Amino acid sequence: MDSSSPTIRHNTIADNYGYWGGGAVYCGASSTVVIEDNILSMNSSRYDGGAVRCDPGSDVLIQRNEIVGNQNSTYSSGGIYTEAALCQILANVLVGNEVLSASPSSRGGGVSVEEGTAVIASNIFGDNRVPAACDEFWGCSKGGAIYVDGVIATPSATITNNTIYGSSASEGSAIYIGDRVGSVVVRNNIAASSGDGCAFGSAVPVDSDYNCLWDNACDYEGAWTAGANDLSVAPEFVDYPAGDVHLLPTSPCIDAGEDSLVGPDDVDMDGQPRIYGPHVDIGADEVWPQLWFEDDDPAITYIGAWAPYNHPAASAGHLKYSGQTGARIEFCFYGTGVRWHTARGPMGGKAKVWLDGAGPLVVDLYRPSLQLVTLEKTGLPLGWHCVVIEVTEGIVAVDAFEVVP
Repeated sequence: MDSSSPTIRHNTIADNYGYWGGGAVYCGASSTVVIEDNILSMNSSRYDGGAVRCDPGSDVLIQRNEIVGNQNSTYSSGGIYTEAALCQILANVLVGNEVLSASPSSRGGGVSVEEGTAVIASNIFGDNRVPAACDEFWGCSKGGAIYVDGVIATPSATITNNTIYGSSASEGSAIYIGDRVGSVVVRNNIAASSGDGCAFGSAVPVDSDYNCLWDNACDYEGAWTAGANDLSVAPEFVDYPAGDVHLLPTSPCIDAGEDSLVGPDDVDMDGQPRIYGPHVDIGADEVWPQLWFEDDDPAITYIGAWAPYNHPAASAGHLKYSGQTGARIEFCFYGTGVRWHTARGPMGGKAKVWLDGAGPLVVDLYRPSLQLVTLEKTGLPLGWHCVVIEVTEGIVAVDAFEVVP
């Protein structure tokens, strides 16, 4: 695609090969390209970019793609390669991309930026790899997830709010910045469980701060030094072994980032706006807590006999009820209060309610006519709380729980 302006959207591009690079997509010189909402999987190349290659003069937006399992057989980027291009790489999932050659010149398992300008933000980089290799002439393999350097012109890059885990290379197992660069800013990133070399490596000092580094072989090497506001704590992912790198509500990365690089239209890996709360979160996930839980949400635990009941006035057209004495509901939440959306009516009974083990409070749900009501407890200290509801007589119903943040 030379000197063209295509939009490539909603495709699955898999198992292709490009000798000169761009096994899935090759953006030729002076092209303006949008690559969004695609799956680019198991593509390969001999040179420069197993999935995507962007040539000099191209202006490329790469966003919300799944770029998975792509390979380069020589030395530069299993995922995305850009050369003297203007490239925005936003909110993609790059997992399992790799350079196969165990050469000291191999670089950029996930993304390689060589010359040009790049913005790399809100992406997930998982298990991207450059094989460990070193020699006296070439040095060592570099940039397991991200590599930035130049040969003819100096590249500039802004690397913000990415979550990088499980990557590897001899130097800069997460990110490597070479010695021929212009302005490179690294902010608000998570680098976790990276191996071989240190997570952040560079040949020159880097404008870097407000990053979270955890469980890496080591954190900084070369000329890269820790930022004054860097964190060295577990980021607290929802389910790291399963690849779910959303942040738990207790994560120290929440509200711990630096806000100056966040634009008014910036979004996180799920398309949610940044910023929620006093400051931006570190990493690809901006935590917006779930506040509404329907009766069938797995966060609600039912003990005993509970049955579904469809009613057009219920919040989702249905609720759950029980008339079994001793049947219980358990619901834990993170916030400052909770609202129990339930029903009162002629068959309404009584329930005992405990909050954080205190109680019980007896609630009477009888009324002459059916009505959906909300019972609430607010003003709690921000944190985890648990409510337990037990049927003591008659019918007790749950339409939904609502959390007060």
